[in-house]
Amino acid sequence: MLPKALGLGIAALILGSAAMLGLRAESWALRPADWAAVRFTLLQAALSAVLSLGLAVPLARALFRELILSTSESRNAKHIPRKLLGRPLTPQKAV
Repeated sequence: MLPKALGLGIAALILGSAAMLGLRAESWALRPADWAAVRFTLLQAALSAVLSLGLAVPLARALFRELILSTSESRNAKHIPRKLLGRPLTPQKAV
């Protein structure tokens, strides 16, 4: 119930802000500078998503192979959270 209420609250804030801005606007026409800002925002969001996925997918596959497939107890699913949470993600110095 909480996620639905939280989502509705966020949507109300966004739509309320847009409505207040629309009431104060002189016109709804976007100028070339506005379109440039919209294009930049969409391009930045797309590049960010591609870069994030490009880094996250190989890392997730490597962690899966190392933590799950490398041990003999990989058949037992109750050990998976313990392995994932107990794994340091920073490189360790060889002593």
